[in-house]
Amino acid sequence: MAKKNDQQLLEEISTQYELAKRYLDPIHDRMNDQEELYRCFIDAQNYPHNARVFDPRIFRVIETITPRMVAQEPTGSFYPTEEGDVTTNSILNALVKYDWRRAVMFPKLVNFVKSMLLFGTSFGRTYWDFRECEKTQMKPKMINDKMVWTPTNTEKKNYTVYDGPNFEVLNIYDCFPDPNSTTLDNMRWFIYRQFKTIKELEDENDARGGEYWKNLDKLKAAVEDKAKEDAKKGYKPSDINYREHRRVMLSTQELVGEDNSNPEFVVLIRYTHDRWLFTVPEYGIVIRDVENPYFHGQLPIIYGVDYPYPGELYGIGEIEPIDRIQRAINAVLNQRLDNVQMTLNTMWKVKK
Repeated sequence: MAKKNDQQLLEEISTQYELAKRYLDPIHDRMNDQEELYRCFIDAQNYPHNARVFDPRIFRVIETITPRMVAQEPTGSFYPTEEGDVTTNSILNALVKYDWRRAVMFPKLVNFVKSMLLFGTSFGRTYWDFRECEKTQMKPKMINDKMVWTPTNTEKKNYTVYDGPNFEVLNIYDCFPDPNSTTLDNMRWFIYRQFKTIKELEDENDARGGEYWKNLDKLKAAVEDKAKEDAKKGYKPSDINYREHRRVMLSTQELVGEDNSNPEFVVLIRYTHDRWLFTVPEYGIVIRDVENPYFHGQLPIIYGVDYPYPGELYGIGEIEPIDRIQRAINAVLNQRLDNVQMTLNTMWKVKK
């Protein structure tokens, strides 16, 4: 099969992204409502009652189940099949525990499980993480036949900060899976949205010692031109209204892309069974297109469901079945409080 050129790849991922958005927009809208119930949020401008008391039983449900589900670390164990495997078995078990703790997996597990309980579905990404940093250290020198370290004699060296397997919990609003899939096994593609800066991409190129990302010069020029145009107003990515709703509940706003000193742009990542594609749709640039590095050809996605729904990828969470009950409790509670207020502040009509 002939390899597709960049323009064909851009058109293909754009079509798939729009297809996934058509499927997910009503789902994301429902997720916004579920987050409001979890955060005990009431929109004062559209709420029909003067009293705005929220019974926090949904919050209590989620925060009661979460600790029970993450109490045990799901790391697994190795068992020897013969006497010669005992030493190797001990090493592998220790390595699994070491990788689990080095990747700081416990808070990631909590967020993964909480997303599953809130929305019924959660997504994560597994990857090989390699990071380096530059450190300054004192360089020894010989003075009177003695080895001496002084603050004035230093050198800079690169140190490997992390080199091993890692896991990332994906923002549910930045995930755009194949809408025709029902499980991870029959998912043809998975698109994930990230926000990057030129410096981050350049640093990763330097750390890997090669052209991990391509077309960076072209992308850098396009970003700088865009930054000059938006120097006063800043740049805010489109299609993040559902993602932004979390900030609205905090009485603030989403500021992604509005830091003029570090201009951010959207990177769409598409995983398929045979290739991985990274594009910057705003500028129409492909920055990476490689074969799936895993020999098994699977997607590097971890998929969790609270209550599976037959024939659908997205499941049912803890909030959806009790959504209307929670709203009914709030309505009755606030109606009674409004009635009490009216009784206490009775109006009198007096004839002069």
